[in-house]
Amino acid sequence: MNYFGLIFTFMVPGMVVGGMAATLLNEAAHRRRRNAKKRA
Repeated sequence: MNYFGLIFTFMVPGMVVGGMAATLLNEAAHRRRRNAKKRA
């Protein structure tokens, strides 16, 4: 069984998708904070 291929097939796309999700969540949190400051 080719474990090297398995790791790269699943780990690399997982890291890319995870990084994108983390970026989106971070931006959403910043946006919420900015809007809360504007209202206050």
